[in-house]
Amino acid sequence: MKIKNILPVILLGVLTASTSLAQEKQPLFYIKAYAGDAVITPGSDGVRPSAIFGLENGSTGNYSYSKKGLGAGINYGFGIEKPLGRIFSVGLDVSYLHGKTIFSSYSVYPPTNQNVYSFSYIGSAAYSLTTFVPSVSANIFQKSSYAIYTKMGIIVATKIKNLSTEKYDIEGNGSPLTEVLNMENRYGTEKGFTAAIGARINISGALKATVEISDNLLSVSPRSTHQYGFVSEGYDVLIDDNITYIKSNSGVGTSNATATGNNIGGGSVTATDVVPSFNQHINNIIVNIGLAFAIK
Repeated sequence: MKIKNILPVILLGVLTASTSLAQEKQPLFYIKAYAGDAVITPGSDGVRPSAIFGLENGSTGNYSYSKKGLGAGINYGFGIEKPLGRIFSVGLDVSYLHGKTIFSSYSVYPPTNQNVYSFSYIGSAAYSLTTFVPSVSANIFQKSSYAIYTKMGIIVATKIKNLSTEKYDIEGNGSPLTEVLNMENRYGTEKGFTAAIGARINISGALKATVEISDNLLSVSPRSTHQYGFVSEGYDVLIDDNITYIKSNSGVGTSNATATGNNIGGGSVTATDVVPSFNQHINNIIVNIGLAFAIK
């Protein structure tokens, strides 16, 4: 369910709500808790390899990736909602998305007359975030045993964590080569938009069950990345790179890099880079089920 499809439902419901609402007294406020799953992640970024090596005439191989992108995972939280009358309410939700680790991988086998036998890649991304969502909701239909509502809100995302890992393996006539890179992104506070439709169902007295489907759009931009790992080809070269992202091209480039070695061929590379910023899309449609307690 896209946001552009939810909005007409919200507008239609608000225009017709006064003809369908019951005349019961509204509670002072609701306290609620819920949990759910991101069923789909439309338009979200996934994990993709930086490059695919070994593709040429006669190559064979395979490629696989997670069906869901960033935004997949288990969501749980709590909130408070204040009715302003029989139709409108304002609320604040605090939720935590424990992201599902997503992945991609490929294997390429060049023609047998080549010096390289195989190229392989495995990539993964683990992430989580906390959101604060101030919102406005409107009851569009209400009976004594249940109420149906719609909601719109602003997503304020904080404590965003994203750790990606890439591993490349190359097998051939010489020593096998392995490269492993870990990329830990750092973010500030990011904002997005949510629209939802849901229902409150009376269980007993002030206790109600809740079901809500929300469409969430969030675009984030890392402020910096700590990239670390190693390249191994009979000996190890350690890599440590601190990357800062800027919105303009002015000042883009490697600002500092140093390399050290030892008498067996190993060593380390330390760098500080400034590169253009980019956006990551964390979109999902979440189905939450929970409980709400009415305070009257």
